Amino acid sequence: MFERLIKKMIRGEKKKGSIDLSFVGDKKMRELNKKFRQKDQPTDVLSFNYDGRILGDVIVSRETTR
Repeated sequence: MFERLIKKMIRGEKKKGSIDLSFVGDKKMRELNKKFRQKDQPTDVLSFNYDGRILGDVIVSRETTR
């Protein structure tokens, strides 16, 4: 399921490269959300865009997305 979604995202970007997909718990997601968005709470998904071979990172909280 996620592989198909990522391939669709890459095709939509019209760029060659890859996207890193990570699954974390709410504790780690809360830390990342606080660090990068200054929000002291977990969230379902964080994404970061890059240029080059790695197009971006997608981080998914297993608990919050349930």
